[in-house]
Amino acid sequence: MHVHFLDPYRPRSSPVHRLDPRVKFVLALAFIFQENIAGPVRRLTGVAERIRAGDLAAQARVESGDEIGTLAETFNKMTVQLRQTLEDVEQRRSDLQRAAEALRQQNEYLAALHETTLGLIERLDSTGLLQTIVDRAATLMGTPHGFLYVADPTGTEMVLRVGTGIFAEAVGSRLRRGDAPGGRAVTAGERYDWSNHIAELSRLRAVGSIPLRAGAEVIGIIGLAYSEAGRVFTSDQVDLLSRFGQLAALALHNASLYAAAQEELNERKRVEAKMQQAKDELETRVVERTAELRQLNDDLLFELARRRQAEVELHNLAGRLALIREEEKARIARAVHDELGQMLTALKMDVAWLGKRLPENDDRLLEKASAMSESISATIRSVQRISAELRPGLLDNLGLAAALEWQAQEFRARTDIDCRLDLDADEEAMLGLNPDLTTALFRIVQESLTNVARHAQATAVDISLARQENRLRLIVRDNGKGITPAQVAGSKSLGLIGMRERLYPWQGELKIEGSPGEGTIVTVNVPL
Repeated sequence: MHVHFLDPYRPRSSPVHRLDPRVKFVLALAFIFQENIAGPVRRLTGVAERIRAGDLAAQARVESGDEIGTLAETFNKMTVQLRQTLEDVEQRRSDLQRAAEALRQQNEYLAALHETTLGLIERLDSTGLLQTIVDRAATLMGTPHGFLYVADPTGTEMVLRVGTGIFAEAVGSRLRRGDAPGGRAVTAGERYDWSNHIAELSRLRAVGSIPLRAGAEVIGIIGLAYSEAGRVFTSDQVDLLSRFGQLAALALHNASLYAAAQEELNERKRVEAKMQQAKDELETRVVERTAELRQLNDDLLFELARRRQAEVELHNLAGRLALIREEEKARIARAVHDELGQMLTALKMDVAWLGKRLPENDDRLLEKASAMSESISATIRSVQRISAELRPGLLDNLGLAAALEWQAQEFRARTDIDCRLDLDADEEAMLGLNPDLTTALFRIVQESLTNVARHAQATAVDISLARQENRLRLIVRDNGKGITPAQVAGSKSLGLIGMRERLYPWQGELKIEGSPGEGTIVTVNVPL
């Protein structure tokens, strides 16, 4: 390879003629590149800069059919597509702006509706709620003219309770159900005839009203009106007023429920107040009655104590009287037995002495003397019997067992009723008993046998006496017709009462049982 260096100090000839052929070739290639490639590319770049600056109408010039020309055609197609795309984007942006504006307005309506309904629902007093409903509906729709009808209690008419603007002068007017407008936008040519109530009706240009419903029942009508020329209720406003009407109806229904609840609460408070008053009066009466009952109870306790004392005194008196009676019987028995018996014995001896001295041949006198002696003997026996009945000497001398044996024999002889005696206790145990107790037990046996003889219609009587540890048991049993509970509890059973009284000083227990046809059992238990 040969490399040639140019001498800078060497004189030059013509540049072109003196150039190396290879340089000339390069220069020629550069000129061709400038004219056929770099120029179109520079112009295509200029068009791109115009498009970037916003000139979407700019078009690249197709200068040849080579790759540069193809690129220019493709660039022009992309420019057209970009222009169309931007037009579509602009259209969508406009649509979105309009939708956003509508949404903004809807949000403003809904926000106002939300704020308004919150204020309505929080109001529970019906008087202020009606005015609030009309005021807020008028503010929501941008008009000073509004009205509110409410169904009267009968349900046949609507009463204008609240009116604002030109409807204020119609407050209190009434309409039959079905006459009032509601449920749709009403134009000037369709509005309800208010001429009987509103003098400036001609000012109205549009009226809209909505029924207020609680379930299926219409409880009121809310309405608004525009007096400005050209203003009408749009479908959106009607929908908004319908929603407001639903919430207003709910608020009215809540207010009516609240009023009913308040009335019920007030009624309950009145009832509670009356109940409290009645309770206070009752408590006062209870306190007073309690004091009276306490006093009566104290008086009753005092009376019971006094009666118990009187009862104890009566028992003691009865016991004392029984003791006195026994002592008196014993004294009489001794007097009859000793004095009268001695006198009769002496009289019998005198009659016998006289009989021995009578003439033996005087039969009449002898018979008379014998009869007198027999009469005196019978009298002596009667005196002995009376004395024994008044107070058996055996009871004092030989004890309870001997006295009961004598009594059984006497009863058997006198009544022909078989009387059996069963003594489980020995004579020493019987002799150790208190004399007054033995007397009481003997008298109880006597009274029981007397009742058997008088009432029982019995053929046999069993008497048993037993001492069991620290208790003495006496049983008198017959096979008669049996005593009834009524006879046992009867106040006329003085004999039974006397038997109980005899046991009272000894804390004894008397039990009388009877069954029809099975006889009567008298049981005595005495603690020792």
